[in-house]
Amino acid sequence: MQLTNNKTGAVAQSLKIQDNVRGPLVLILAAMCIGLAPIGLRFSQMEPSVTGMWRFTFALPILFAFGIIFKQTIGRPSPAIIASGAFFGLDICLWHTALTHTSVANATFFVNLGSVGVGLLAWVFLQQKPSKIWPIAAILALSGAAAMAIGAPTDQQSGLLGDGLALLASFCVAGYLLCATIARNKASGFQAAFWLTASAIPVTFIFALFTGEQLIPSDISYFGAPLFLAVMAQCIGQGLLIYGVGLTKPAISGVILLIQPVVAGVLAWPLFDEALAPIQIAGAGIILCGVWLAGRSR
Repeated sequence: MQLTNNKTGAVAQSLKIQDNVRGPLVLILAAMCIGLAPIGLRFSQMEPSVTGMWRFTFALPILFAFGIIFKQTIGRPSPAIIASGAFFGLDICLWHTALTHTSVANATFFVNLGSVGVGLLAWVFLQQKPSKIWPIAAILALSGAAAMAIGAPTDQQSGLLGDGLALLASFCVAGYLLCATIARNKASGFQAAFWLTASAIPVTFIFALFTGEQLIPSDISYFGAPLFLAVMAQCIGQGLLIYGVGLTKPAISGVILLIQPVVAGVLAWPLFDEALAPIQIAGAGIILCGVWLAGRSR
């Protein structure tokens, strides 16, 4: 009997270790895919919010097809999933609009505050106290993100409106991650990803109407960039993210997601001939150190 109990305990411990490793790895892959979003946006010939709207619109039937192929149950959305999708859709709209009213450096820094801030929200609302090493990891990663933003070339001065919109977007990022974590307690990763995407469509549609953007492009070729974003950033990237947050504490997942600007910066170098400045390369290294520390806290 004692031998059986020992074997059972060993198996349970092994599964726990696998989850501790699998969650951060999935989130790293998710961050790499989501990091393609700024690249796709640069190629888009549509206005920012409309690009986001079509991204979600194209992603929904693709996710539905995945559900049929892999026999996944869609079910009904929970309030947490709907809230998560609404936060994410609003984040996309605010972030894209902020880029037109302030410098890229300011907008990038402010929106990244949300990825780190979700750890504090989880502590307050979910009673998930971060590990002792988390503040160090968070400060490192956020400092690296700030260095990458400061080192980026700027073609306009910062504006109070743009900075405010980017700061609002950071709250939406934190709300999105927090609600997604809550939703994953009762829903599968596929269910959460599907209904999150569906919930984001009306938010981006209303925002685009409010800002007066053209909903239907004049050329069918303009759909190329949103379709790319739908597959890579939404279906694969956000799908992996939703799955990963179910295995990882919000405080850690928020730090890991700061890999996104590193991916975008590295890809922009050969694609747009935007060489990384020394301070940006140093910032990327600091972010990776912060992510490594966050992973060790698991």
